[in-house]
Amino acid sequence: MSMSSAPDMVNQAGMSNVPVGEPRHKTWKTVLPSWLLSAVVHAAIAALMIWLMRPQTTGGIGDNESDFRNVGLFVVPAAPEAGSETESETQNETLEPVESQSLLIPSKLSQELPALSNTLPVELPELKKPSQVLGPGRVGDPLATSANDPDDLIRPNGRPNKAAGSSHHGESASVKFFDAEGNGSRFVFVIDSSSSMAEFNAMRMAKAQLMASLQQIQNDQEFQIIFYNTEYRSLTVRNDPPHMMPATSINRVLAGTFIDAVQPTGGTIHKPALELALSFKPDVIFLLTDAGQPVLGPKELQEIKNINRGKTKIHTIEFGERAQLRSNDPQADNFLIKLARQNGGTYVYRDVRDFQQR
Repeated sequence: MSMSSAPDMVNQAGMSNVPVGEPRHKTWKTVLPSWLLSAVVHAAIAALMIWLMRPQTTGGIGDNESDFRNVGLFVVPAAPEAGSETESETQNETLEPVESQSLLIPSKLSQELPALSNTLPVELPELKKPSQVLGPGRVGDPLATSANDPDDLIRPNGRPNKAAGSSHHGESASVKFFDAEGNGSRFVFVIDSSSSMAEFNAMRMAKAQLMASLQQIQNDQEFQIIFYNTEYRSLTVRNDPPHMMPATSINRVLAGTFIDAVQPTGGTIHKPALELALSFKPDVIFLLTDAGQPVLGPKELQEIKNINRGKTKIHTIEFGERAQLRSNDPQADNFLIKLARQNGGTYVYRDVRDFQQR
């Protein structure tokens, strides 16, 4: 075999075409296998992630066991059922701390928190009991109330309640009660509520006419209502003393509730209710009664006249069961006619038998 055929023989054997006798150049692929290189890269990435996710120790609060303190729990026993024998004993027992699982609170943190014993209980400001009935002021006027007194909500424009005998006056107007008519700005209605007013629909008619008269009173005027038998009761708000009520819409509603609740009962005594009405110093008093007995005698009529001193007009309305009988002798007039005459008012008579037909 000749020497010239040696390269061909090498190529046929599957070797590279590098001439025989020349040095071979090695690459990284021939030094490291690919699977080994991939394993090394993945291992490096895994090591890096493990290092990044390692727990951090910053030396904060609670590193040492000595930085924690034990906190006890108080267990409140359940209240016994009503009527049980141990109920009184349970109420007298003093709550004692019991052993329970401790809670660990960092002592450094607890030192920074204020002591609860110095902050509790918190003293709250005393709140006043709200009124039973709240209402706006005069129609068309802005509502101005005091933040310190919820009762101002039932007074017009935050104006304090006037005690009996105050003399605030609005514009004068005319108000009719049955056929009696009075002019002024302060009106008091005194209504007999004795048991005899239950007959002939007398009380029902009196209530209906009273509600109609209240609608005639203007918003800047005032009114009061007194029902009486052997005692009397007037329109009031909460525990306030009786006083003239501003004629606001809400006070008319309050008056309607008060009127509806009255039921005829008992006997009749006129004078105490009249004296209360005069104490309000109104312009007009309307007195309605069906009682011929007991009457106001001359002495009592004179006492009422002396109290009034001509300042208030007293109109009287009598409910009777007969046709009206009038005498030409003033001395023969009944006490209601005399009461109206002595105090500048008028006398009206109504036959209650007419009410049955309605």
